[in-house]
Amino acid sequence: MALMRPGVVAFEEQDEQHHDSLLFRYQLATRVSKGEPIPAHLALTWIKNSQEYTLRTPARRCAEQFATLFKLQYADQFGDGMIVKSNKTRLTLHYYPASASLRGFSLEQPGLPDPSVLKAPVKKMIAIADTSTELLSAYSRYLGKKGASADDIEAMLLLPDALLSVQTHPVLKRFKSWVDEQLAGPSKGLVRLADLWRQIGLEPPERFNKKEMELITTLEAKAGFGVAPDPRYHHAKPAVDGDIVLFPEGHGPNFEPSQAFNETSMTLRLGAMVAAVDSHVDSAELNTLQILIDHDTHLSPIEKRSLHAYLHWRLNTPANMTGLKERVGALGDAEKDVVRHILVRVAFADGKVTPDEIKQLEKLYTALGFDKTQVTADVHKFTSSKGAPASATPTSKTTTQKPGFALNDELLALHASETESVQSLLGTIFVDDTPEEQHVIAEGEPIAADTGGLDQAHNSLFEQLITKERWDRKDVLAACESLKLMLDGSIETINDWAYEQVDAPVIDDDEDIYIDLEIANELKAG
Repeated sequence: MALMRPGVVAFEEQDEQHHDSLLFRYQLATRVSKGEPIPAHLALTWIKNSQEYTLRTPARRCAEQFATLFKLQYADQFGDGMIVKSNKTRLTLHYYPASASLRGFSLEQPGLPDPSVLKAPVKKMIAIADTSTELLSAYSRYLGKKGASADDIEAMLLLPDALLSVQTHPVLKRFKSWVDEQLAGPSKGLVRLADLWRQIGLEPPERFNKKEMELITTLEAKAGFGVAPDPRYHHAKPAVDGDIVLFPEGHGPNFEPSQAFNETSMTLRLGAMVAAVDSHVDSAELNTLQILIDHDTHLSPIEKRSLHAYLHWRLNTPANMTGLKERVGALGDAEKDVVRHILVRVAFADGKVTPDEIKQLEKLYTALGFDKTQVTADVHKFTSSKGAPASATPTSKTTTQKPGFALNDELLALHASETESVQSLLGTIFVDDTPEEQHVIAEGEPIAADTGGLDQAHNSLFEQLITKERWDRKDVLAACESLKLMLDGSIETINDWAYEQVDAPVIDDDEDIYIDLEIANELKAG
């Protein structure tokens, strides 16, 4: 009726009704005959009606998302639309009523071509449809699981970024609002990790391992913010009952930390351990560490934002030595001297050194491979050169001389010279934490840690597993069978042993088997 009596029954081309091939072919023919581009919605209808293509499961299960994604990619490739030249085949519309008692009819349109029979344009649209389908495959598989919902945070994280940029997910919208509140609040982005989980509708996990961190890093990328610590860049991870720091914009998809970033993050870690030892961070101590970030010309704006967030987290998180012994143990004497000088200057940033700071310096000196008795000598040397007294006892009555520690100029000059002279050396302590192949422990390498809690079979399995980060479950099952072990029991046994050694699990069982290589190296180093 819309074709025969257009003045009586109007049809809006934008209306995506059921796949009425007669109307579609008429609209397509009309546009082509006028030399007009084929808009995205009409191209989508074309691919749906084409005999050359069948929509796959993701496109059918996620019809709305597929349509949006197809249109976006079509517009990216063809702008206002593909131009199709008129062909010689004339348009004839055949109508067959559903009722057998009614006769069908044919309606010839001699003035219109029939571009729906062309294959070349369809091939181009098939490529777009296939790409859209692939982008939705993970999302579709999730929705296919029993009990899964499109409102789940897990589902949202599987949506292509292109969709989230045009269709804000309700969970993501609420979460972004909460993040903005935290960034603008007095905590400056410092939040409890458990609160973050609850904001996305999940119960806080009992353990915080690789898969949990991957969820958060995926979430930050979708929401447009960053977190510290981010294990990919800060070489640390938050405790399950601890805090995390949010910061605006995040690292971005192509972030690669520079050597200056790695050097500074290491220095911040050591400095924060000294500054926060008495559970109070003096403003001068904070300024000391912030200067290292703000005035380093080798750091990009993204790196500076990330390091400020990392420092905020370090200063509000109980200090620990996890991973530190191995990293600083790789330093040479010159690099250790550099870090030692920075530690003393951080300790003196508030004009005095407390007994607790002396003890912490002794602990750090030991970790760095120095004799801890050098702390006293270094402190004395520094105070003598600056004329600033050290308050090493609670009863000291000496007046603090803030000007005696001209940090803003001196530390900047020191840090700049250190960066130039040992940048290639300090950065080496971070190499083992980035590419998987560089973080691997060679198969069969002796384990330096005390494996008295593991029998020979479990120790052999442990040595094999720590040679890479991710294992197919079937491969681990085969390894267990060769050692006459049960998979679940072996994971529990090795993790129990790891808890005894370093208070953390080394194996994460999540369909595939994940090995925490940082913990593995801690166990290996003993």
